[in-house]
Amino acid sequence: MSTARRSMYGKSSNKKSKQTDLEELGNETEARMARAPIIEMWENTYRMEPQKKFKPYLAEKEIENIFDKNLNDDLKYDEIENIKSLSQKISSEIKESVKNLDIPRYKIVVQTFIGQIKGQSLQIGSRFLWNANTDNYVSKQFRNDYIYVTSMVFATYLE
Repeated sequence: MSTARRSMYGKSSNKKSKQTDLEELGNETEARMARAPIIEMWENTYRMEPQKKFKPYLAEKEIENIFDKNLNDDLKYDEIENIKSLSQKISSEIKESVKNLDIPRYKIVVQTFIGQIKGQSLQIGSRFLWNANTDNYVSKQFRNDYIYVTSMVFATYLE
C-alpha cells in the first residue's frame, strides 16, 4: 500500500515524512530540555558590619529634592485618589533615590503620610526591632495651609 497521496493543490504529500519530521522536532526539544540548568552558587560572606553605612543627611537631601519637585504651597486635599497616587509616587521616588545612594545590603522602607489640616493635632510613631549600630532612619515633613506630608525612610542592614 502506498503512503504517498495527492493533496487538493496538486502536490504530493508523504505521511511518513511528516511523521519523521515531528519525531525529529521532538528529539531536538528533548535534547534542549535534557541540558541541566546552570545554577550559580554564592559563598556566604558572614559580614556582620556594613562596608558603607547609611547616611541620614544624604537621604534627607534626596527627600527634600523630591518634596520640592512634587509639592507646592497651593496643593490642597481635594480628591482622595489624587492624594493616594501622590503618596505612592513620592514613596517610590524616595525609595529609588535612596537606593541610588549606593548603600549595599540595606533594606529600604519608606512610609509617606499625607493628611488634611483642620486644626487637629497629630503624632506619628513607629517601632522597629533593629541593631542600633547599623540601622538608621530619617524623617522629613512638609506643611502648607491645607495639607501636611511626612515621609520616613528606614534603612536596616541585612546580615
